[in-house]
Amino acid sequence: MKKTELATKAGQILVKTKLGIKKHSPEILVAAGIGTGIVAAIVACKQTIKANDIVAEARKSLQNIEDVKELAANNEVEYTEENEQEDRKTIGMQVAVGMVKTYALPVGLGILSITCILAGHHILKKRNVALAAAYSALSTDFMNYRKRVVDKYGKDVDFMLKNGLEKQIVANQVVDPETGEVKETKEEVLTYEGDKLSQYARVFDEVGSTQWTPSADHNRAFLLMEQNYFNERIRTRGYIFLNEVYERLGFRPTKAGSVVGWVYQNADYEGIDFGIFTAHTQKAAEFLEGTEPSIILDFNVQGDILSLVTEGGVWDQYNGG
Repeated sequence: MKKTELATKAGQILVKTKLGIKKHSPEILVAAGIGTGIVAAIVACKQTIKANDIVAEARKSLQNIEDVKELAANNEVEYTEENEQEDRKTIGMQVAVGMVKTYALPVGLGILSITCILAGHHILKKRNVALAAAYSALSTDFMNYRKRVVDKYGKDVDFMLKNGLEKQIVANQVVDPETGEVKETKEEVLTYEGDKLSQYARVFDEVGSTQWTPSADHNRAFLLMEQNYFNERIRTRGYIFLNEVYERLGFRPTKAGSVVGWVYQNADYEGIDFGIFTAHTQKAAEFLEGTEPSIILDFNVQGDILSLVTEGGVWDQYNGG
């Protein structure tokens, strides 16, 4: 019984170890490649000392040939041009063989280093392609789901569900300018919960953005100007990544922002929208009125556009490729 349990645990550990190695194989291969490259450089430096000895010996042999030629010129020994050519050829072969033997190990280590790094890069590239394909499929499914929601319930419901908005009745007190009587009015507004916002949404305020100012009018003009800029920019360029918008608005770029964005003239392209006018919340209304300097921006990205830009012909279409 104990032997069976030990064998089972050993098998589980072995499988877990194999999976761990497979998971981290790109990092392992790159690290091994870098380490092997360092060792190759060290060995090459050491072998250079032996190479200098080989060169010195070859020079000594060539000098001997010159000495023998002088003796032959004085008729002291017999040494023909054929003998000289054969000797020089022999010395050249000896130097070549010596150099190959000397540097065989560091060159082999260098080739192994490059192979490890390229293999790690290849594995990582395949995983990125698979990840991009999975994200693209997920994004397509989500967009199709949203279209079905819009078709059945309308854009307003889709917007509320996407951003976690809820309708609430807010009571406001209004003073009648003629009678001075205070009247209570009720207004339907949208409220939100911060943790339910889109992952691409950002709060344009003094904490979230380096471009924010205390002036509500300045902030509104700035955001509208940037939105117009990107809508014009995409017409000439063909695509815009979300990180480009983030950086212009003073937000930190994200990993997702380097993949998602907008592609001009794509099937679901409706223009670049920061959500300034479509966010029908009380805060958004106050921002547009000029009484609130901050606003939540929720960008209407189309999803993963990286494959469309690099492989879908968008780059070639707008850059003459």
